[in-house]
Amino acid sequence: MLASNQMSPQTLFYVWNHWKLIIIKVLSHLRHTDGPELNDYAVMYEDLCAKYFGLRKDGEVDRYVVLNINASWLSIAGRNSLQQDGNRCLLGVPQCHSCAQCFWMNELSSVGFSVLKKLESAVEISLKPASSYTLDLMAGRLVVSQLWLLHLNLS
Repeated sequence: MLASNQMSPQTLFYVWNHWKLIIIKVLSHLRHTDGPELNDYAVMYEDLCAKYFGLRKDGEVDRYVVLNINASWLSIAGRNSLQQDGNRCLLGVPQCHSCAQCFWMNELSSVGFSVLKKLESAVEISLKPASSYTLDLMAGRLVVSQLWLLHLNLS
């Protein structure tokens, strides 16, 4: 069904949960990077963020070279923290992590609510037996409760 730009509510829910878990792990890494140890997962999450946001590690450990200073993920506070070094724009790791956290939290909320709307519309237009309808409705409520709990945990 993916080829025709359609998927079942169950598949959508599965993909959402998988993606959400990855983003939560990235957010957790961004919030707890003050320890000296770097395990394989920390390196992987750091590399994922660097590639996704267009960053390159500077020779120094505590800053990144920002390849696109007009990128949407870079908040106003992040832009104000940029340091010019010749033709390069540098951003400290704490500021970079702060901007990335804001981006991923907004993205998580936005995608989560889009998934919820899709699940709700699938329930509204479906003419299934009551038991299937109840399961789809429960899946939609589960998305809402997961988003609310996530919001409380990250706040």
